[in-house]
Amino acid sequence: MAVVQVAAFLGLLLSVIGSTLYLRDVRHRRTRPHRGSWLVWSVIALVAAASQGSSGGGWSLVILWGQALSTTAGLLVAVRCGVGWFTRTNLLMLAVATLGIIGWMTLANPTAASACAAAADGAGLLAIAPKTWLDPYSETLATYALAGATGLLAALAVQSWDPGLLLYPVYFCLGNGATAALIAARRRILQRTAAAADMMRSDSRTPVLASDIA
Repeated sequence: MAVVQVAAFLGLLLSVIGSTLYLRDVRHRRTRPHRGSWLVWSVIALVAAASQGSSGGGWSLVILWGQALSTTAGLLVAVRCGVGWFTRTNLLMLAVATLGIIGWMTLANPTAASACAAAADGAGLLAIAPKTWLDPYSETLATYALAGATGLLAALAVQSWDPGLLLYPVYFCLGNGATAALIAARRRILQRTAAAADMMRSDSRTPVLASDIA
């Protein structure tokens, strides 16, 4: 089996695993998805997959359509168990995604559509950054890490090294990888802060002996 085919099916597998972990955490109330963000991300994923298909994305389409279906599943769960709806940032993301759809359908320019999709998706990641910083345990770290790996595999699965075809997968790898790194770093900071606080409380409870004063 060719390298691109292996990359495509491995990327699809990672996408399914990442989505399954996310849905599991939502079910157990560990992850709290934002409905507005997931609505926009679903639209963006569909735009990116359709855009890649119109310009001959090859085996990378296996990953991108898998990601689109997984994101749609995330949206359905977010509608039922998530929080919030539209914010100004969400509406801006949706507007950019809509421009991508219009550009893809009317201008026959898949590169422009992919660029708009990447910009809108990136705005979505930036929109959840404050929430992720304040409560890094409200997002599933493994899902973003696996999504970053999926983007890399999607880029490897592109059979034609066309910048227009590589734009969205490369962005997806970097954007989700950076989000995973943010979650991991913030969790480490909170763990160290909690450990330092526990140590201070433990020291304050330690009895002072006469020998220590002498």
